[in-house]
Amino acid sequence: MGRKLSRNAPCPCGSGKAYKQCCLRKGIEWRLDGAGQPVQSVPLDDETRDALQTHIGELEDAKGAPLDPDDLLFPELADLSEEELLGRLAQRLREAGVDPAFVYAFERTGLLVTDANWDRIPEVDREAWMQAVQEYRDRQN
Repeated sequence: MGRKLSRNAPCPCGSGKAYKQCCLRKGIEWRLDGAGQPVQSVPLDDETRDALQTHIGELEDAKGAPLDPDDLLFPELADLSEEELLGRLAQRLREAGVDPAFVYAFERTGLLVTDANWDRIPEVDREAWMQAVQEYRDRQN
């Protein structure tokens, strides 16, 4: 991904603090994309990395050649809107037995929050996710 965000830049998470005093201190890396916009860089855990490598291998086998940088990793999803993609993912989460409050929070925030990534999500986003979980639970009572 693009170049590193300056340590002294305002933190993109919206905290109002300098990047070095906020997300950088928490190990959350932000980089600038080609348009100069901050994008959170999220490292993959070993299991996800292995699954992605297996998937890429299968795509390369089907193509009969290595993937090009412009090749899509999920070509069967290319024609879906973002709303359709998120809807499909939410349905898969329900089918997998994920806590309905967490699925609701995902639908509201676009975040999948787990113990493994909790510290890598900016505080403002964690708060929005927790509010959505609580909103769901309040509606159930």
